[in-house]
Amino acid sequence: MWGAGGGGSTNDSTVVQPDANGGGGGGFVKAVIDVSKIQNSGKNTLYLVVGQGGAGTGNNNNDSLGGWGGGGVGKTTDNSFGGGGGGGLSGIFINNLSSGTLIETNTDGGDKVNILVEAIIIAGGGGGGGTFQESLSGNSGLVFAGGGGGNASTFTDANGSVIGVGGGNLMSSSTQNGGGGSNTGGVSGTGSVQNGVAGSKYQGAPCPSNGNTTGGGAGYHGGGSGGQGNSRFGGAGGGSSYWGAISSLWSGSVVSN
Repeated sequence: MWGAGGGGSTNDSTVVQPDANGGGGGGFVKAVIDVSKIQNSGKNTLYLVVGQGGAGTGNNNNDSLGGWGGGGVGKTTDNSFGGGGGGGLSGIFINNLSSGTLIETNTDGGDKVNILVEAIIIAGGGGGGGTFQESLSGNSGLVFAGGGGGNASTFTDANGSVIGVGGGNLMSSSTQNGGGGSNTGGVSGTGSVQNGVAGSKYQGAPCPSNGNTTGGGAGYHGGGSGGQGNSRFGGAGGGSSYWGAISSLWSGSVVSN
């Protein structure tokens, strides 16, 4: 199962000459699930969610839409460049709700999975790519790329069992980039103009309400959005991948990137 990729940043080279950066790639998880054990538990219906890639069209007050499946929205009020939207997660879920819906409308990005729904397996989405005005920054373009979904370090449950892998980020290159999700939401990027937003369960972080940065990738927990500095946006973090709920439901091995 693959998560969706984040959108790249965009620019209008007739106005400025920024260095646009690509969004992060989607995560990959593979497992064999024994569905008879799920049926025996009384949970008879599995729901497959397929994430949509984040958009990269945001400038001049236009959104870079987050991908369906919880990708965070990116946006800018600048008329020359803007950050990308986050990619949606892909996953298998059990709708254990007594009321409500599996998929909820999301004004901060692509429609998202209800946080009360039980996840079986998730492949994280990639974070939206950031950008900067090269003549002012002097930084390498790769510094502000979006983080990949589920391509960082593994994380464990309270018993020490590995249950997933965190989303990627480039915070080691710049704290302006958002952090990748893990068993908690990815932290927000920092910026001299404004900070980003932290990710949350099943949802990549959106740009702040006044709208000037990138959208995080969705996942078990979503990536944080980038911060805004002078003439540049940090790349967003990728969402985490997850397989912890299937420890008693699968046979074989789990493979992830």
